[in-house]
Amino acid sequence: MVTHKGLPAVIVRFSMVYGPGDPRDILKLTRMTKKGLFPRVGNRPKLTPLIHVDDAVQGLLLSAAKGRIGETYLITNPRSIPFDEIRKILQEALGIHRFPLYVPEWAALASASVIEKLCTGLGKTPPVTRKNIESTLADRVFAIRKAQQELGFEPQVVPEVGLKETVAWYRQNGWI
Repeated sequence: MVTHKGLPAVIVRFSMVYGPGDPRDILKLTRMTKKGLFPRVGNRPKLTPLIHVDDAVQGLLLSAAKGRIGETYLITNPRSIPFDEIRKILQEALGIHRFPLYVPEWAALASASVIEKLCTGLGKTPPVTRKNIESTLADRVFAIRKAQQELGFEPQVVPEVGLKETVAWYRQNGWI
């Protein structure tokens, strides 16, 4: 049993949470896509788990109501999507039809290292870091069966729909 000073706890772990109003990763990727700066890096799938904020909240509420004390629940979509598919969905949402620039993994990692050092030396936040690239190159797939069986968790927003909704929100609110 996991407790903090007698407080029973259920642990909830999310994948990349996105949705309208999110100022983090998907906004950055959307802006890069709009500028034509979201390349296809390497040839591996780079499976990426996403969870729409509405589904994340649903998972959190179900965990609070039905979760077993001391247990950990993974809240994400049952299917991780290839990182390149995220770019394609964002392009479609933006009405952009560009063939992405191909960058070998080694070149992306080397470029990110140089950019990171230059920006750090100038006291600026780098637009991309080696850690960002390494993170996107890894396949991440999570089993949510436990959350499905014990909590009744079933994500409702598929990434193809949720990402387009998010881009529309960014556009309506002047973020892109």
